[in-house]
Amino acid sequence: MEKKQSNNSYIHLIGVIVLFLLIGFMYLNYLRYKPIDLNEFVTIQLDGIEGYATLDVSFDYDSFKEKYEDEIVFKNDSSSSLSVIEDGIHLEKVYDTSNGEGYSNGDSVTYSWKIDDVVNSKIKNSFVYKNIDYKVEGLQEVEAFDPFEKIEVTFSGIEPDGKATLVNNYTKTDKAYNLTYVLDKKDGLSNGDTVVVSIEYNDAEDVVAAFSTDYGVAPSSLTKEFKVVDLSSGVIDSSQISLNSLRNAISQGEDQIRSDEANGTGEWEVQSVKRINTYLCTEKYGDERSVILVYKITGRFTDSETGDSATFDFYRPILYKDLVLENDGTVSFDYQNYETCTDNYMAEVELGDYNRTFYVTGFDTETNLYKKFVESKLADYSIERIED
Repeated sequence: MEKKQSNNSYIHLIGVIVLFLLIGFMYLNYLRYKPIDLNEFVTIQLDGIEGYATLDVSFDYDSFKEKYEDEIVFKNDSSSSLSVIEDGIHLEKVYDTSNGEGYSNGDSVTYSWKIDDVVNSKIKNSFVYKNIDYKVEGLQEVEAFDPFEKIEVTFSGIEPDGKATLVNNYTKTDKAYNLTYVLDKKDGLSNGDTVVVSIEYNDAEDVVAAFSTDYGVAPSSLTKEFKVVDLSSGVIDSSQISLNSLRNAISQGEDQIRSDEANGTGEWEVQSVKRINTYLCTEKYGDERSVILVYKITGRFTDSETGDSATFDFYRPILYKDLVLENDGTVSFDYQNYETCTDNYMAEVELGDYNRTFYVTGFDTETNLYKKFVESKLADYSIERIED
């Protein structure tokens, strides 16, 4: 009985000794191959504002090197260096509750470590690490604003060649003044078309994030559509030209002829101007509409030496370009946009027993005017005589 107890005590003693030896070995191994704590050198930087914040996760390799350079033991490979650790350890995002556009308060992110096999194959030290859980908080709330509140688009011209003009009414005191507004289409427009104004900011890919970070407010939208309205229309046929509009054009043409001749040589003067024919010209392969007014002009030539005088007749056209059908159905003429002939002919008057000749700008007959100024346009225009 005593011998059995002695054997048990001996076995117990051996177990205790082995345990202490194992602990000692592990301690010595710990001292020799000190474990490397990776989480100690991780920094997470949160920047930005609510909804548009960014997270930057970095590993401070310089601090890591300073602390562990003398502690790391390589496995029989004198050519190895700490760069194998720098290149072989990675943080990977394994969980993210953000919408992908930016972080908001309450979002959670988890990063996990990945250690390449080559690191473990070259280093005797073990690594100590755990997942990094991060919760976003403390971000500044962002107020949204309408970036198009003071933006206008005006339309002018004749469809289908109407023009759009962007009007920016923001001043330097407005934060939106720092945005750039771009109009996608400026010409070639018709009523009912749509143009789009978009905003840019310092060439940023994410305009909302960049602008809100700089100014603490975020544009509520990046584009706005504007419908094309108030463009005038080209005249389609003569029935759309009211008698009143035509009479006004005829009167303006008479005034133009009298004004032109008043600035002439002074050899003769205009006695009367009468419109005798009207033609609507419609471009065959385009949208131009114009009206040609044919005038019969009676002039009086007076001999400056004898005082003898006589009358004569000639013909001159006035062409008004780009007739416009307004939204109220009336036709307008651009009186500044007109053409007339430059042809001269030799006029002759009989003064008693002698004749005098002189040059006149126009045509001696209505037939010659029609051939030169109206009929010559038939290749490109449809010609319609207007009755009034």
